Amino acid sequence: MRSVFLAILCASALGAEFGRFPASPDGDILTWLIAGPFAPGEFDAAELVGGGLPCEGDAAGAAAWAFVLAGDGGIVDLEARWPRDHVAAFAACGIEAPEAQKAVLAFGSDDACKVWLNDALVLETPRSRALTRNRDSVAVDLRKGVNTLYVQITETVGGWGFQGSVKPAAGAVRIVLPLREAPDPLRWSFQSVPFARRAGDKAEPIVWLHVEWLGDPVKAAVEIAAGNTLARTEIELEPGRGTFALPVPSVPAKTAAKARIAAGAVAREAALELAPVKPLEVFIVQHTHTDIGYTADQPEIQREHLRFIDEALAAVDATRGYPEHARFKWVCEAAWGVELYLDNRPPAAAAKLLAAAREGAIELTGLSLNMTDLADEEVLIRGLQPLARLRRARFDIACAMQNDVNGFPWALPRLLRSAGIRYFSNGINETRSKVPFDHPRALWWESPDGSALLTWRGWHYMAGNFMGLNEDFAAAERKVGDFLAPLNAPEYPHAVVLAPLSGLFTDNGPPSTFMCDLVARWNEKYAWPHLRIATLKEFFTALEEREGARIPRIRKAWCDWWADGIAAGADECAIVKASQESLRCADTLAALAGAGLGDGGAGLRAELAGAYRHCLLYDEHTYGAWNSIEDPGSLRAKHGWLYKSSFAAAAGLGSARAEDAALAGLLWNLATGPDPTLVAFNPLPWPRACPLKIKLPRNRIERMRPFKLIENEGGAELPYQIVGEETLWLHLWAAAPEVPACGYRTWRIVPGAPAEVPNPFAIDGTTISNGRVAVAVDAATGAIAGLSIDGRELVGEASAPHGFGGYIYEEIADPAGRGMLWPRRDKVAFTRRALAEVSVERGLAGPVAASLIVRGRIAPDHRVACEITLWRDAPWAELAYTLRKPRTATPEAVYIAFPFHAPPLRAEIVGGLLEPGRGQIPRSAMDWHAIQDYVLAGTPGGLAAWVTHDAPLVQFGAINTGKYLDMLAPAAPVVYSWPINNYWFTNFPAEQGGEFRFRYSVGAPADDAAGHRFAKERVAFARTAVAPPRRAGALPAEGASLLQGDECLHFVKPAEDGGGFVLRFRNLSAAPRTAAARFSPLLRIAGMRGVDVLEQPAEVDFVWRDGTLTVPLAPHAAAEIMAIVP
Repeated sequence: MRSVFLAILCASALGAEFGRFPASPDGDILTWLIAGPFAPGEFDAAELVGGGLPCEGDAAGAAAWAFVLAGDGGIVDLEARWPRDHVAAFAACGIEAPEAQKAVLAFGSDDACKVWLNDALVLETPRSRALTRNRDSVAVDLRKGVNTLYVQITETVGGWGFQGSVKPAAGAVRIVLPLREAPDPLRWSFQSVPFARRAGDKAEPIVWLHVEWLGDPVKAAVEIAAGNTLARTEIELEPGRGTFALPVPSVPAKTAAKARIAAGAVAREAALELAPVKPLEVFIVQHTHTDIGYTADQPEIQREHLRFIDEALAAVDATRGYPEHARFKWVCEAAWGVELYLDNRPPAAAAKLLAAAREGAIELTGLSLNMTDLADEEVLIRGLQPLARLRRARFDIACAMQNDVNGFPWALPRLLRSAGIRYFSNGINETRSKVPFDHPRALWWESPDGSALLTWRGWHYMAGNFMGLNEDFAAAERKVGDFLAPLNAPEYPHAVVLAPLSGLFTDNGPPSTFMCDLVARWNEKYAWPHLRIATLKEFFTALEEREGARIPRIRKAWCDWWADGIAAGADECAIVKASQESLRCADTLAALAGAGLGDGGAGLRAELAGAYRHCLLYDEHTYGAWNSIEDPGSLRAKHGWLYKSSFAAAAGLGSARAEDAALAGLLWNLATGPDPTLVAFNPLPWPRACPLKIKLPRNRIERMRPFKLIENEGGAELPYQIVGEETLWLHLWAAAPEVPACGYRTWRIVPGAPAEVPNPFAIDGTTISNGRVAVAVDAATGAIAGLSIDGRELVGEASAPHGFGGYIYEEIADPAGRGMLWPRRDKVAFTRRALAEVSVERGLAGPVAASLIVRGRIAPDHRVACEITLWRDAPWAELAYTLRKPRTATPEAVYIAFPFHAPPLRAEIVGGLLEPGRGQIPRSAMDWHAIQDYVLAGTPGGLAAWVTHDAPLVQFGAINTGKYLDMLAPAAPVVYSWPINNYWFTNFPAEQGGEFRFRYSVGAPADDAAGHRFAKERVAFARTAVAPPRRAGALPAEGASLLQGDECLHFVKPAEDGGGFVLRFRNLSAAPRTAAARFSPLLRIAGMRGVDVLEQPAEVDFVWRDGTLTVPLAPHAAAEIMAIVP
């Protein structure tokens, strides 16, 4: 048998033999010895290469040489063998030439490779590239006899492998390897595939026969028998691996069968199991993935996406004569590109797009972009405005699409259903993530209020490309079979499946008609599976009609594994988070001003819209270039981050302009006397005691110093404390006893020495107290040893691994670095350090606020200061961390620990309160979470509230980085803020340095509702300004509440059409609530109407009577009401 493929040339003393193998007809080298993987520093190419060929089993450093047979196209998949990053491997073989001659060696590799022939380096390729067969070639001289060939493959991140071929000028060559024993010349296996070929009016099932043949070309006969039925087929075997489609007897259920193959003198027999072919329909949905800035600079991507729509419209016309199931159709993944097209193309082009959409050839979808968890609910709603525009044009948009990202805001079902969208498709990228469920599936995904989207948890967003649907027909047959085989099992419950496809196998790829011909040919050959080019709506309609009632419902959060990347831009993240809060205030001010109290007109609404648009563009998932980590100094990487970070800057500038304009509109309508007037505005719908951080223009008060703040109503003096001076500004803090709901309070600034007030603060070394809050600092570690509020201790057990407020600096010890942070990789070795050289000193000394400052360092150039601030009579503590560290591309992270006294932990995310782990879909992001503003720890009566102002990324229970948990069960009530990391291998910035600030607040509310109010009060500081003197206005000088509600009144904003303002109500509790809003007579309100999130009329239950609006809310429910302004 061995003589079929193996001739003995020589034998070594160790018993190795030279095996002689043919190359493929295309010259591909199919047989290799390989060794690896080697981490940097673990190998010396000079020692491994040269001195003849190695023997199978010989040592290669810490590894050993092993025989391997290449796969299709001569490709050796090293990722399947060694799923590692930042490593190298070696391959070797001999090329036996019958005579000296010229030849061409060609190689493809992922990533870099070096090639030596007869100990001479003949080829070297660059790093970081995908594998393309025979991409690099070199002309060489082969000597007569055995020529030694060595290849080194170096991997960075992702998949890796190589391919090599030899094309001699004259005569065939053989590949020779020193082997310890002869490999089996014929290996075979069967694969069940859900294929049935058309045979007249019948459907003929097939199986695939996979063969590994190490001999020369030969004919072989294959017989498959099941019961009394026999199917016989002849095939042509060629060297290497081959796959053959064989007809098999049709069976009604799983049936045992026998098979026999005969190839020359070689024969084999085997048993196999046949299964019936499921009638499966594959809906191919072509789209382009919107990655703004990843594959090219952001302006270029913008231009390209407009061009893609032009090309899609042309493709619609070009395929009108095709069979219905093979005609070109295209789905606009993101409404962002559609809105740009309608605004920037000639009217005739825009009209053609809308006509194609009405025809169903091009589908418009509802979401602007593929979003991260950084976006708040209002940013998501503003991202639906393109949908509102299409609704007004009487378009019925049924579907929304999110691709690449692997988690989605829990509010999405409620928001999309309110906007009229019923269906939601996602194409998850499994890179650095886990994927819920074992296979694609449908579910009714529900928000906490029960709003449900028919949702498809799909394959990768370019699954159709992985299936070969934009390749040649033979490749598509092989790959479609591999993809669909698991779906033929009973565990797959559906008769349909979605195959998203990009016209070109890349992000930001153009449309293509290639698959139109492939689909037409496929359906001529195969009865099943049936391929159909379709829109998302067509897929979901078929799915719902066939299976809608049987599809399960899931009411849990679907958290995003990629949220960790937002901490790679810590400054920008903080700016956008602050911008979103600033816009909340500006919206409230603008809404009230537009009700007759100032200027809330089109200019201000445009300013708000622009700021929200920039928040949206920063909050979407593409942060920068594909090479941002590998080559951060390149123009591509620098420009990618420059454009991305500019969205954060523009959001900050725009939100500040909008807030200033809205506040100025009210100030100019405020009645004032001869003295400068300090105004504090409370943007929240309930009255509250407000800490005031005031910037007084020095030119207004410099000649009045010293000065007093005298309340306009009642004449009481407001104590204040000067905390800083600048050239233009005097900074002072004050504690207002109460500022009215969505209203203001005023104080005259008059000359005179301020009255002395008792100082309530006690500071003694490492302790500070204001009479309600007591804080004790551990002088050795800098962590907080005790924090009690009104006698109740909030800090967890001393046995916690990190102290309360403890600063932790982390680096990845493994030389492979950030590339190890993948679920399928080996576990990462981390090094973690706490502060050293700790000192504690006094900061502010009262009478309004006092503080302790804890200082320490990680290294001489990495210093940290934490200021712990208490306010007069206030039942909370503030912690502000200022750190300065150098820029470094070394993988690093910063954590700040907050171990609390009691579980459970619940976090505010977009959509509701999340109990980490229990409240999530399994295998959604468990290691880390991006939250909104706060976490609650404990239960009513023993509750603690933790608020983050700048850094939304957290971990629960422990530092979980790199664990990739299927399910989280926090072992302790510990919150780890994770404000900084650079652990991604692409897309996000490689390094960040300089000064950073991260702020937190800690309180002890009575219950969840009070916890929500506490958090919103901490992030929504009262806005202060100095009003012009001697002005007549409609707003009373002493202050007023303009709108009052409770925590159910979630948001107030001007109506998009300028006809009033919208009130968003949200019930965060599991019990029914009746929300109420009381309007000041100063507001001109003509009536109320129910609306949806697009501000279109909707059925909403409410009562409007005598200036009070009441809205009944079911558990976790939401409602939108528009106040109509005449």
